[in-house]
Order: sequence, then C-alpha cells, then structure tokens
Amino acid sequence: MQPSRFAALAAVGSIVLAGIATQAGAAVATTTTTPAFTRLASSTAAVATLASGRKSAAAPSGLKPYAEGNGSRSLSTYNKAPAADQPAIGVVVVSVNWSQLESTKGTYTTAPIDSQIAAAAAKGLGVRLRVIAGTQAPAYVKSIGGTPIPFYDHQAVATTTIGRFWRTDYQARWQALMTYLAGKYDTNPTVREVNISGTGLISAEPMLTMGNDTIPGSSITNNARLVAAGATEAARRAALDNDITFMEKTWVHTHLTLFCHPYVTIEPSPKKSLATTEAIVSSTYKADPGHVVFGHTGASSTTFQGGAHDQTLEMYNFFIANHYPFMAQTQAYGGGAKNEGVGDLAYVMTWLADHGAYSTELPAGWQNDATALKALAPTTAEMIASATGSGH
Repeated sequence: MQPSRFAALAAVGSIVLAGIATQAGAAVATTTTTPAFTRLASSTAAVATLASGRKSAAAPSGLKPYAEGNGSRSLSTYNKAPAADQPAIGVVVVSVNWSQLESTKGTYTTAPIDSQIAAAAAKGLGVRLRVIAGTQAPAYVKSIGGTPIPFYDHQAVATTTIGRFWRTDYQARWQALMTYLAGKYDTNPTVREVNISGTGLISAEPMLTMGNDTIPGSSITNNARLVAAGATEAARRAALDNDITFMEKTWVHTHLTLFCHPYVTIEPSPKKSLATTEAIVSSTYKADPGHVVFGHTGASSTTFQGGAHDQTLEMYNFFIANHYPFMAQTQAYGGGAKNEGVGDLAYVMTWLADHGAYSTELPAGWQNDATALKALAPTTAEMIASATGSGH
C-alpha cells in the first residue's frame, strides 16, 4: 500500500471505527481466554499513522515488509469492490499452478505471474504469491518414481492424480522452480510473501492430507493410495521440513507463508496432532525469527466462538501467546465439501485484527457484504499496525 492509499484508508476507517468497537470488544471477551487487546485505542493510533505513511516495518533486517491488512483472493474481486473501499485492501493473492509455469522440464514461463504483479503494483497493492504443487504439478513431475497416483480432490470435486512429493528427486524439481522464481521476484517490492507449498496435495496446505477421501466408486482412501505408492510419515515430514528450510534460504528478502492446521499424518490410520503443528511452528520461528508468517485456511465465526473447531482455536491462541506473526484465510460464504462457511465475516475480521493478525484473505463476494465493508478499513488499520510494530 502506498502513502496515498494510507490517507484514503484513514479517512474511511475513522468514520466507522467507533461504531464497531463495542461489538469487537464483546467478541474477544466471549471467544478466548487469551488476554484481549483494546481495539479502539489501537485502531485509532493505526488510522492516525496511516495518514502520514507507513512506519518502519517490524520485519527482520533485509526482508521486505509483510503482506499487511485485509486481502482479496484475486484482482478481479478487488476490481469489483466499491471504489471507496478499495484503499482498505492491502494485499491480493496471485495463485498459479506449477504446471502453468513449467509444462516442459526446466523451461519456465512466468507470464501468468508477471501480468498480475504488474496490475497489483499499479494499484499500490502487495502480493502473496502462491504456487500450487501436488495435483497441479507438471505431468513429468507426477511421474517421478512411478506412474502418477490416483487421488480424489474434494475441493475440485474431481478424480485426479498426484506425484510422489516426499521423494528427494521430486523436491529437487520444486526447488529448481522456486530458485528460478526467487531470482525474478525476491527483490520485487510488490511481492511481499510466498507460500511454502512444495508438499501440499490439492492446495497450499502441507499439514493436511485429505487422507480419508475416496474416489467415487472405490473404497480405497487417498491415504491408502499414498502408502501403497511408498509414502511414509517420516519421509513426508522430512520433505516438509526440508521445504521450509529451503524456502527460507532461497527467498532471502521475501516473507514466507506457512498454512497451518492440526497436523494430519500419513499412516494406515491417520492421526491428527496439534502438538506436531506447534513443534513445526516453534522450530521454524526459532531457526529464522520473523521470516515465516504462520497462516490458517478456514477461519470462520464458528472457529472463534469455540464451536466445532476447538483445536483450531487452540492453534490460534498458540500463535497469539507466543507472539508469532500470523494471518488467516477465511472460509467461503457458502462453505464447501467439509466446511460450514465463514458465517459473520465482519466478526471474523474483527477477531483477527484484535488479536494481532497481520493480514487476511477474504472470501469471494466480500465486496458485496455491507457489514464487512464497514469493518474493512479499521481492521486493516489494526493489522498494519501489528505488522509494522506500531500496534498491540
């Protein structure tokens, strides 16, 4: 976001700030035992700061600023938002499939990325770059070590295939791609964060396996197919740890985003372990403090009210208690194959801002949500204050 956008955001935010402060304070009081932040004071300070431009980022030396504020998952959605609300969006997601970038081994094309980064830069927006591997890897990568593994993608509601992502020769191809992209974008000021996604299966969520899903008409689970193809939990975990370390060493000027969930193992009987998630997060932060932003996909009002996702709320409280940089992608309005939907988006944005989140990724359709639009500017102001070290 540029200083001119800060001024516009300050003007919008100051109008609606007082009106939602009471609601936000009540939300904090009823959803967590973690000490609440005082929303009104921090937001007022942040809005005042925005009017004169960004304060020095709290990012480690040598790194660009974090992705900050509420975010749109696409430029097309951002462009549909009311002009008066656009300044309250700080970041957009540029998401591409690995196969779009490397259809032939070692030959890269970045046109799908370049055009979107240029458009975001022209609007003063930061970019979170996301490359989807797994089911979206090139055909030759999926064939490394054997024929591609049949796999059910509940997100796309489709039968597809996946490669042996736990193998070192598979990971070598991912690393070659990331090395190429870092050479182009690591010093680009518009690119603020890049997802750590080399071991993701159907998405950029490396801690999930979609293991209990089955191809229609079959009783064989995704997890069983992976195990039959040679996957072990030890190899999968080593691949994830190596991807984190490699990305930190390769993107030396750019923050990274690691999507986190209660960790699901690859075993004959998959297990869910929040302790494993906490161990990964803690070791990642200790090795390179502040480089990685810990994210979550699936934020909803149910999550923060301690409903069906108690372990997820516990994970957020772990981020908060340890002062780890974090962000969140919300659920969609209508939910999905396994989700209930975002619920009250304004509530979700406010909870995240109050608790120190650096950024969000809002669901498609946010630009039509009148209540969420009222919360947009002040929550973005709080998030920027948290990310730059001037708030909370």
